[in-house]
Amino acid sequence: FLSINPAEVSSIEITGGENKRLILEKSDNGWILPNTFSVRADSEQVDKLLEKLATVKQGLVVATSGGAPKRFKTADDVFERHLVIKAGSDTVGDFYLGSSAGFRHSHVRKANLSEVTTLPLSNFEVDIDVDKWLDRDLAKLTMDDIKALQISDINLTRTETGWSVDTLPNDQLNGEAVENLLTKVSSLAVQSVLEPEDASSLFDGDEVTQFTVTMKDNTEVIYNIVKQDDQYILKMSNSDLYFKVNTYQAEGISEVSLDSLTSKGEDGEENPRDDL
Repeated sequence: FLSINPAEVSSIEITGGENKRLILEKSDNGWILPNTFSVRADSEQVDKLLEKLATVKQGLVVATSGGAPKRFKTADDVFERHLVIKAGSDTVGDFYLGSSAGFRHSHVRKANLSEVTTLPLSNFEVDIDVDKWLDRDLAKLTMDDIKALQISDINLTRTETGWSVDTLPNDQLNGEAVENLLTKVSSLAVQSVLEPEDASSLFDGDEVTQFTVTMKDNTEVIYNIVKQDDQYILKMSNSDLYFKVNTYQAEGISEVSLDSLTSKGEDGEENPRDDL
């Protein structure tokens, strides 16, 4: 369908209904969303799309008449998605995705051509919702690199034999509950990025949960979590951005207490994407 080298692609512009536009841009540190605070995108998802576009084969010609593009919603002014793919200053892909042509197939028309064909690509795979492209691991840590965790009146420290709390004898510490807490902290899943002007005022009250993670290299990251309605908002000290995060994980962190680390923890691990 397209003669592109995914490694050379530098940007993808996706336009949808009402001219809503999303841009993905390659940076030195992977793919970003330049129009959304240059927040990091899910590079694996972007690369997967590019690999598909580089190898996918279009179907047979469906129509060539002058009215066909509008009928199949692949016209310059009537379309479901318009994709422009660039490698530097060169446009290496420019096409319109239109109405459904069957399960996970869409009608498609390359720019400046009249033929409407089909393509095994759905509009959902080229969504214009920023949240669909966001890197969910923006707050993720490697648990093995965590040296200490301070939250409320709890000071967890990694020792040669495991984790300890300075105010609790080791034989009273529930290892499963500790691991459960550290799993939530280290795998906290980001769901969306918020406007800083709107989110910053949420942290002015007293209902803020703060915890500090110290890594093995002694760097520290301070996390602040606040609940708004049924959502949890996160602000990290190493970022200027505000994120909505996974409710199950945030609740588990916010509600932790010294008693909860001595009682029997629940079996099983959470799936951070269950409610995405």
